[in-house]
Amino acid sequence: MFWGCEQLEEIRIPEHVKKIDAFAFEGCTSLRTIKVPESVREIGAGAWNGCSSLVSIALPSGVQIRGSVLDGCCSLETVDAPPE
Repeated sequence: MFWGCEQLEEIRIPEHVKKIDAFAFEGCTSLRTIKVPESVREIGAGAWNGCSSLVSIALPSGVQIRGSVLDGCCSLETVDAPPE
């Protein structure tokens, strides 16, 4: 979807979104923060791989993560994920 958009700094995922596809934001090297809405039930493998400027991500409860989604996120400081 946004693969390789190096200028993308911010994304607001609408509340009606139910799934984030595999590699949707891979290589978005300027993306800094992500808040995944409660409506999202599934995140595909590699969704944010290579987002080297990503500092924080907030995930909803009950979301299914299909593989590694944060490979190469070397600036990541905070992952907010409710306990299962």
